[in-house]
Parts: sequence; C-alpha cells; structure tokens
Amino acid sequence: TSLRDFSAHYPDGVDAWQIWNEPDLMAPGSPYDPGVPARHFGVMLRDAVSTIRGYSSRTIVTGGLASGDTNYLAQARDAAGGLTVDAVAVHPYGQRAPDNWPYASWGFGNMSDLFNRYLAFGKPLWVTEIGINDPDTSLHAQYLENVYRLARDQYANRVQRVFWFCWSDGMVPPWGLLD
Repeated sequence: TSLRDFSAHYPDGVDAWQIWNEPDLMAPGSPYDPGVPARHFGVMLRDAVSTIRGYSSRTIVTGGLASGDTNYLAQARDAAGGLTVDAVAVHPYGQRAPDNWPYASWGFGNMSDLFNRYLAFGKPLWVTEIGINDPDTSLHAQYLENVYRLARDQYANRVQRVFWFCWSDGMVPPWGLLD
C-alpha cells in the first residue's frame, strides 16, 4: 500500500498524521534502528506532507525526534527547502520537568531547554511519547503531573499535545504507571 492509497482511505478519518518515528536515532546493527539520514528524512517529510495534503486537512507532525539534537531537524529542513509540517514531534525521555526535578543530576537535561531549542524552528510542539523508567517508582506519577503542568503552564499553545508512552507495564515493562 502506498501513502497515496493510505491517505485516500483515511482522509480526515484520523486525528493527525505523524511521519516516521524517531528518525534521528541512528543505531546500525542494533535491534531498534529507526534512523533515517537527515537529508533523506527532510525530502521524505516534504513529499509525505504533499501527498497527505491532497486528501486530508488534519495536522501533520514530524516523526517523534528523540535525540535532542536540533541539528538533525535543521539539516532535514534545509534538504527539503523548509518545514511543511504543522508541528514538530519530540520524545523528551530523560529530561527533567520542571527544571532540575527531581534533582539536578537526574536524567540528562531540562525539558524546558529542549522545548525552547525545538520551538526556535517556529512550529508548535507535540510530545508524542514521554515516560519514565526509574527504579524509584515513587517518581513516576509526579513526573507525569510535572510534564503536563510544564506544557500547560509554561508552554500553553506552543506545546499542543502530550501523549504518555505507557499506561501499563503490560505494554513495555517497566515503563508503565501501573504494574
């Protein structure tokens, strides 16, 4: 099935279209390697948006970017002559929310810094996956609250959607809120 066939079948029957998943994670030889070179992803993204727009008026977002490297998105944009998507999707795993929570050495960055770097592209953000995998399970519920509060209170209308990755450990243990 082609993207054209798929778009024609589901025109506005979806809430949104996300193009790829974690294209900025390059892990050749590993069991999970969704990586696509930035220049190829940019062209693929531009062409996919053009195809989908022939059938659907729904929101189109980039694949969830997980590396935190905004150079990847800049290279993709430049290869395609611009970003034609409606929003940029990110997967900010390991980012502290709010800044320095639960302590400054936890994870590997503050979510607000990551949001600001991607918002510089002039597109709203969608967090299409977020979750926590910490042995201290008492942090999980608070982290969920913190992420949603950060998006709502500090990034209203700029972070438009937040999707929690895993409700239950039955999906991908131990990422769930429920075991």
